[in-house]
Amino acid sequence: MNKNYFQTQMENDKDNAHCHAQEEEDQTQLQRHLGDLKLKLSDTEQRLDNETQLRLQEAEEWQQFKADLLTTVRVANDFQSEAQIALEQLELDNKMQKETIRSLEQKLKKLSTEPVQQQPQQTFASDERKDPLNMLAKKCGSKRNALLKWCQNKTEGYRNIDITNFSSSWNDGLAFCALLHSYLPDRIPYDQLCEANKRRNFSLAFATAESVGIATTLNINDMCQSERPDWRPVMSYVIAIYKHFEP
Repeated sequence: MNKNYFQTQMENDKDNAHCHAQEEEDQTQLQRHLGDLKLKLSDTEQRLDNETQLRLQEAEEWQQFKADLLTTVRVANDFQSEAQIALEQLELDNKMQKETIRSLEQKLKKLSTEPVQQQPQQTFASDERKDPLNMLAKKCGSKRNALLKWCQNKTEGYRNIDITNFSSSWNDGLAFCALLHSYLPDRIPYDQLCEANKRRNFSLAFATAESVGIATTLNINDMCQSERPDWRPVMSYVIAIYKHFEP
């Protein structure tokens, strides 16, 4: 009986040892499998992080592309607007040049057909003949005030025109355009002008005045840059306009 007991006990110990070894092997395999899963999880997380960074970078690049595209469109629109303004200015200059040529041709034809008349020699000239502003000044007390009043009367009713001096009232070129338009309405498209486009206004006014023989004595750059230009050269130029149209 003791022999059988010991034999049974040995077999049980052997089975227990086998089970223990199997458990250790299973645990080792589980640990190995768990390690593999952790590596795969880490690799997946790394790839996910890389993919996220890539998507963020692509999104930033797309936003930058859209911003660059909008800038390009704005630049193209600005260029188109400037080109259109330049084209209109060229067409206007061309029209005025044609008018000038036609006027000169008519004067030349008139001079070639009319007989030369001997003018009686004048021994003296009146003050009004020497300076047309003298007659104008008789009504307003001073030449400056008289000329200012004349400008106000000639430009009355014109949009964005309020002439109160010979400085800031002329700083956007519209006053010159309005004054010349009152005499040459077919050469000044006043309804198309705006006070913001100073350079176009001054260019148009000076070119129109030159087309009828009034020399330009003002600098466009100086006039465009100054909110209160020097009143003396402005007044001198206005006097030249007055003398040309109001002999």
